[in-house]
Amino acid sequence: MKVSDVLVQMSIEAVVRGDIEYSADLDIASLNIDYPNNDAPTNEQFHVAANSALKQNKIREYSRALQNHIDNVAREKNYENGFTCATYINSSNPQWQAEAQAFVTWRDLCWEYALDIYEQVENGLIQPPALEDFIANLPLIDWPPS
Repeated sequence: MKVSDVLVQMSIEAVVRGDIEYSADLDIASLNIDYPNNDAPTNEQFHVAANSALKQNKIREYSRALQNHIDNVAREKNYENGFTCATYINSSNPQWQAEAQAFVTWRDLCWEYALDIYEQVENGLIQPPALEDFIANLPLIDWPPS
């Protein structure tokens, strides 16, 4: 991720000349960055804020991947997406109601798994898993028989 992208994640509007890849050991003062009102953060302030912004960006990436997976699983049963599938939970059609109940139960397990992984990473207990591994280790849905 480029320094300019990190600034966007940090909600700092600045002009970066000679944009380079961001790294935690980068000396921000050595970059040619024009901050509004000359309100430049210290190197430490920049890296703390950048770390937080990058972490939030990673959480959004994993969350989007999880939501895409959830929607794709709903499509396996010809629902438009996960939200549509879940709306059938009070359906008068017993099959659709059973599918929605199974789906909602499974969806909740997936998000509980994700939150557990996020917490373990945040507490330094594990390294962030590869996105593919994160999705591959999600619980499997148990659809009711048709």
